[in-house]
Amino acid sequence: MKRLNRLSLIILIGSVCIGALAAFALESGEVKVTHPYPGGVKADLWLVAGQSNMGGYATVKKETVPHPRIMFFSAAKDEDVWVVAKDPQERLMYPHGDAHGMVPDFTRLPVGGSGLVIPFAQHLLKYTDNNIGFIGITTGQSMARVWDPELKDKEEQQLPNYIYARMIDRVKRAGGYGNLKGMIWYQGESDAIEFTKDLVHYKRILYNFIDSVRRDTGNPDLPIIIVQLCRFVPNRLPGFPAFSESKEPLEDGFKTYSRNWEYVREIQRQAARDKDNVYLVSTVDLYPMVDPIHLEYEAFQRLGPRIAEIALTKVYKLQGHATPIQLESVEMFEATHPSYAEDEGHGYVTIRVHFSGVNGRLTSNGMPWGFEIRYPEVPVDVARGSVPVIYRVDFDPNDPSALLLQCTGGLLDMPKGTGPVQLFYGPGVFPFCTIVDDKDIGIPAFGPYELARY
Repeated sequence: MKRLNRLSLIILIGSVCIGALAAFALESGEVKVTHPYPGGVKADLWLVAGQSNMGGYATVKKETVPHPRIMFFSAAKDEDVWVVAKDPQERLMYPHGDAHGMVPDFTRLPVGGSGLVIPFAQHLLKYTDNNIGFIGITTGQSMARVWDPELKDKEEQQLPNYIYARMIDRVKRAGGYGNLKGMIWYQGESDAIEFTKDLVHYKRILYNFIDSVRRDTGNPDLPIIIVQLCRFVPNRLPGFPAFSESKEPLEDGFKTYSRNWEYVREIQRQAARDKDNVYLVSTVDLYPMVDPIHLEYEAFQRLGPRIAEIALTKVYKLQGHATPIQLESVEMFEATHPSYAEDEGHGYVTIRVHFSGVNGRLTSNGMPWGFEIRYPEVPVDVARGSVPVIYRVDFDPNDPSALLLQCTGGLLDMPKGTGPVQLFYGPGVFPFCTIVDDKDIGIPAFGPYELARY
């Protein structure tokens, strides 16, 4: 009798556990894996998502040699199927393959559609024996319109381009629920220059997006690598009213684009600082570009390995690879310039910018450059005169992770009425930036960073 009671208790507990697991599956929205990685092979599944620079809009200048261990969960011809990854990469992205309506001739080179995914995977295969599978999702428009997780259970998700819920569904059907190796996220251009009114929601939605993707895909510690926005060459004149790319009226189109671009970059940098297992990869120094907003083939050939190096360290936990660079500290001190040693009022200032995560030493291909001092609140009487500027950037001989910015005199003595003095790296939409480390990891764009003067 005791054995029967004990057996009944075990059966009861088992039933409760199975019921709880079933309830969890229903609550999580888990669906059947309809398209597992082919061949019954365990693979590292990477979610790659964002907009056109993530999809890949560069020209294919060299034919991809397909590797059977690099597969893509493709939506080509409206059919979901795993295929061997090959350029044009953009055609493999869900939902529409070609986000720009191009009809390239795939029998000739160059054609459009190369991106970062294949060079990323090729670099990983140099150091791992794992099969790799990509689940790629790209679309245009702002986060508030197409990526906001808060819309997934509301009527707004019926909008033609709303993609978040469909992304989660594809991850589950491809076997990524609870089984993603990592995610690469490259998005933000539309928030800065197209739907500019949505920008006020960008930080909130991005942070919620990170948390929601982890929860909704069953990967609570999912490593996420954010690609910071690259350059953009706007066709708006400074000081003139204009319309955004979605026809929103702007008082000064060039200024709006510049400030918005800086803002998106800075929020991306902050997300990597504030969120665990979120890493930033800079692109602000990469070139060339295929058009005013998209990176070209040669730039992606550097960006893919950059991301892979971070993944090898932070995701695969391998030694000897790169770590992401983060802004650590900024300090100022007076440095008398030899030419003005005997003249009063000409005390020059050195700004020391220190980074963490530098691999080897900071270096540059040519002149080290990319910094700017800005005075957002300059009184008229001050503006009519001269203001301190950065005229030289040196690598700190005593610290391989620091830069010394040499400034003309008077920075410490600027009138308080000028408001905060701000420091930027990668200012505006099309800066000239050159600084990387020995692993070719670029320092991140940042700013505004307020300099303490008093």
